[in-house]
Amino acid sequence: MKILKTSDMKVKFGVKNEPKDEELIKLLKQAYQGGINCYEAVILSEGITPYSINYRPHTPKELLYRFEEYFLDGNFPYLVVYQKGGKFIMSDDYHAFYFYKKKGFRDMACLIVGKAESPYIIRKSKPFKLPFPPQVEIFN
Repeated sequence: MKILKTSDMKVKFGVKNEPKDEELIKLLKQAYQGGINCYEAVILSEGITPYSINYRPHTPKELLYRFEEYFLDGNFPYLVVYQKGGKFIMSDDYHAFYFYKKKGFRDMACLIVGKAESPYIIRKSKPFKLPFPPQVEIFN
């Protein structure tokens, strides 16, 4: 079994011209090393801002169908966010973020990395340490 040390992690954003959010990378490394807490939360959509407001990727049809299936089954994809001021920054899943917006959701399921105190939070879990993911799905 190969062990991956989080200190050796290299983050490579896969989509051409996708903005790289150094703050999220730093926070995720801290979270995987157990240095900061995370929370599952439901956040009002007006409290979530994309890291890059000018970046809007094309979403493949396969991914749109998968989102539709998730939503119909009541499984809502989590956006990984962090707090900056009173709002939350999203930079990990523009596809899911814009899908929520397109469907008219007034709130979104999120994983908050780090600080979690804002009037935009509808509800949140108790704090927990982020486990290292066993696998990652990649869509081109």
